[in-house]
This record gives sequence, structure tokens and C-alpha cells, in this order.
Amino acid sequence: MAALVLGGLVEVLDGRRPLRQLEDRVSVPLYSVLSKRIPHPVSTGQGYRLRTLHLQKPRPEVIEANGTAANDREARAVAARFHYYRRGWLCVALTQL
Repeated sequence: MAALVLGGLVEVLDGRRPLRQLEDRVSVPLYSVLSKRIPHPVSTGQGYRLRTLHLQKPRPEVIEANGTAANDREARAVAARFHYYRRGWLCVALTQL
């Protein structure tokens, strides 16, 4: 789950995937922030893909994920935090460096 959602969010930040495709996997506050940062309309982007992923579970209802997103020329660090709610796991925080 974390790999699919974080990989999708990398594509959203890159402008290659519409944010609405992940609407049910991100919290309302994060969705609001991302919707203001995303290039519109969706562009071809730089080709970033999630390459590595490391998961930690500090509490049963929390997953912290970090990894690298890379294209052919460079890599960036990505980190996300997921919380479990009644409707499932939601990404509540996202950082890309």
C-alpha cells in the first residue's frame, strides 16, 4: 500500500498523474496543500519514479515511509507518514527534497 501510494504521489508531484486519482488515499488537509502545488494541466514531468522504499511502524496505526525518487539524471529523497483510520490507510504528510 505505501509503495503504491507514495509512488503515485511522486508521479503527482512530477505532474504526470492527476491528484484526484489518489483522493481516497490522502488526508483532506494534505489533498488541499497538494492541489495548490501541482502543475496544471498535468505535464509530461521529469520522469521521476519511486526507486527505493523503507518502512517503519512506530505505532500500530502509523507507518513512516522514506525512499528515493529518481529519473535518469538525479535522485530526490521522499518521505511520507500514513495513519490508519476506519476507511483504511491515509497519507497525512509528504515531503520531497
